[in-house]
Amino acid sequence: MCLPALPARPVSTEMFSAREKVRFATRETMEVYLSTRAEVFAAACGNHTCARHVAEVAAASYPEDEQGGCVVDLHAADVQLYALVCGAYPA
Repeated sequence: MCLPALPARPVSTEMFSAREKVRFATRETMEVYLSTRAEVFAAACGNHTCARHVAEVAAASYPEDEQGGCVVDLHAADVQLYALVCGAYPA
């Protein structure tokens, strides 16, 4: 497995500090949140990837609950987004 190149700027530990699960009322709301986080990681990595596409890939791993929302572990989502944006896994 190829590891991603070091980020252009150091990634702070606060990017991975959230240790809580959040329920988003709709998949679209979750994708907007994930897209925003993906933009943060893209800036940290110096990568000009499409944050929206990365968010859609990440969102696909979260099933909808019976009300149409999604529960997201914020720490796991950050790790996943970082890996996708910085090239550890193909998006």
